[in-house]
Amino acid sequence: MMKRLTVFLVLVAMLLSFGACGALPKVADTQDFTLHNDTDAAIYFVYVSPVTSDDWEEDVLEDDVLMPDETYEVTFSGYEGVQYWDLKVEDANEVVGEWENLDLFAIKNIHITMDAAGELKASW
Repeated sequence: MMKRLTVFLVLVAMLLSFGACGALPKVADTQDFTLHNDTDAAIYFVYVSPVTSDDWEEDVLEDDVLMPDETYEVTFSGYEGVQYWDLKVEDANEVVGEWENLDLFAIKNIHITMDAAGELKASW
């Protein structure tokens, strides 16, 4: 019993020392997030572009429509290390909301709502 405990403690100490010196692989930062449509209108277009881009990228929904109370998983490929992004959403009534400089390494859920004035709002 004592031998097992000693072996266990040695293994724990080794893992901790590897982690402290950076020997363990780092988990890559990801920009993936879940978009929540918390409005009463369908969302037809969602554009996500790096802050360094002068143009909006392609519509991430493609042919999909994000209906009220639905969510959509936005995933990225080929943008390793790009942390800050701009987001543009357009609903069925052509109401547009834009948000800049979103830290997608930190944000994992974005909720789209509509205020009393009929403007799209985002929270995370």
